[in-house]
Amino acid sequence: ARRYAEATAELERALALDPTLDTAYYFTGRALVQLRRFDQARAAFARAKALSPRDTNLVSAVAYLDAVSDHQGEASRAVVEIETLAERGRPFASQAAGIRAALGDKERALDWLDRAQLRHEGPLVWLAIDPRFDPLRDEPRFRALLRLMRLAPAE
Repeated sequence: ARRYAEATAELERALALDPTLDTAYYFTGRALVQLRRFDQARAAFARAKALSPRDTNLVSAVAYLDAVSDHQGEASRAVVEIETLAERGRPFASQAAGIRAALGDKERALDWLDRAQLRHEGPLVWLAIDPRFDPLRDEPRFRALLRLMRLAPAE
């Protein structure tokens, strides 16, 4: 629903109950990115990484943060790592797509979304509403993918 301030308040309550809940820090960071509170988002991701140092989702989350917060060099280096994981069969094609979209590389983002759809990646259930894909919403290939997945009405 894009109610990021409400989400962060709920996540803070969860963390008050269990300050070791790494996923709460992860989702706090994701919400803070959308609120453009980049330093706080980076701190939330760092807390999540301290609790779960092997979580590759955090590499993707920080790369997206870097892409939208004018740290394109860092994001460009990290997206290569995410793409390598996806090419090796890990379910990261949709994450690579989100980072590529944030970097303004729409064609490569759409290519990665096509791969994610062919691999039936779980996060695609949120494709129609995920803010990481807002830069692609007007692209015919993106709209066609939503229709293919029955996430948008047929034209």
